[in-house]
Amino acid sequence: MEFHLYRIKVEKPAFLPLFPDNSVVPSPRSLILSAIDEKPARDIRRGESWRLGNIEKLSGHEIFFALGKITDAKLDLYDEASGDFMQKSLEEAPHTYVAIDLKYQICAIAKKTRMASNVDGIAKSLSELLSSTKIADLTGIKFVLPKIYDPQEFLSIVRNAERISRFTMSFSPPNPWDVEKDFHGPMEHLLRESSAEVGKTTIQGESLRRTVVEELARSAASTGNKASAKLVPSEGGRLVTKYIGRNPALVDVNEIQSSKSRRELFEGMIQIYRRIREPG
Repeated sequence: MEFHLYRIKVEKPAFLPLFPDNSVVPSPRSLILSAIDEKPARDIRRGESWRLGNIEKLSGHEIFFALGKITDAKLDLYDEASGDFMQKSLEEAPHTYVAIDLKYQICAIAKKTRMASNVDGIAKSLSELLSSTKIADLTGIKFVLPKIYDPQEFLSIVRNAERISRFTMSFSPPNPWDVEKDFHGPMEHLLRESSAEVGKTTIQGESLRRTVVEELARSAASTGNKASAKLVPSEGGRLVTKYIGRNPALVDVNEIQSSKSRRELFEGMIQIYRRIREPG
C-alpha cells in the first residue's frame, strides 16, 4: 500500500485574532486533534459526501483514521423471478487510510484511485473537510496539506555541480504558534504579517555555497515548499535549471490491518521525513 507524505499545517489570516479575547492560545496539535475528533462530514462536491471515521490514537501524537467518499450509484441487476432487468440505487463508500504524526506534523495518505485519480485530490478534500469543522469556524483557521517531495535526486545534483549561480525557493505561512526555527522562519512570518498566501525568494551569485543551498533545499522540501537551482552540472557544461517537486515522498507497507504494520507505517514516515530534513 502506497502512502504519500504531506505536511499538515494550521493557518489563519494575520488580521484575525485567534479568539475574540485572545485568552486561549491552542497549539496546532490540539487544533488538529479537535478537528479530527469531530468526525466531520461535508458535501465537498455535488453528489459526494466526504466523511472521517474509524479514529484510532496509537499514542499521544499518532493518529490513524479512515477517510471515505459516499456517492449515489446505480446497480444493474437481473430478476430471475420476473425475467426482467432492473436498476437498484445504493450508496458506495470507497475509503482510504490516513496517518498523522502530530509531533512532526506530517500526514501520510494511502493512494486510492476509486476516490480520486491522484492522492493530491484526496489531500485537498481532507483539508477542506477539516477546515469545515466547528473548531476551524470558531478560530478562523484553515488546515492545509502541502505535499512533501523527496529532494535526494536534487541534492545529489547540487553536491556534484561545477557551480550554482541561482537558488529559488517558495515559502508559505507558518503554523502560527510554532514556526520552524530554520531559514524559512523569518520569511514565513513576513507572509503572515503581510496577509500574503505564498512567497518566493532568490539568491544569486557567481558560485553559491553548496552547503547553504542544500540546507535551504532541505528546509523547503520538509515544509512542503518547492525549490529550484540554476547550475552548471559539470565542467564545461551549460547552465541548466533543476527542480525539487518531481519525486513524491512515499512510504510503502504491505498492509495496515495489524498493529505491527501500523507501527511500521509511522516509523517509515518519521524515517523519511528526518532523512529529508536532516543531513546525515
